[in-house]
Amino acid sequence: MSLLPEFQTITGLIDNGHLLNEEISVMPRASQKRMYGLMKELMKDELIFVIEVEKRKLRMNHK
Repeated sequence: MSLLPEFQTITGLIDNGHLLNEEISVMPRASQKRMYGLMKELMKDELIFVIEVEKRKLRMNHK
């Protein structure tokens, strides 16, 4: 099987991402698409959390 291009982009940003590529590429494409959709949701939620933490830090430094 092959890896969805979307996963190649994301795993390319991760240390040892090639190991994830190998693991994911053996899954059916439908599974990869579901995993990618879930991963995008998780990443969005995590990014929102990190932004809020950083904004709080900046506010605390200005007080």
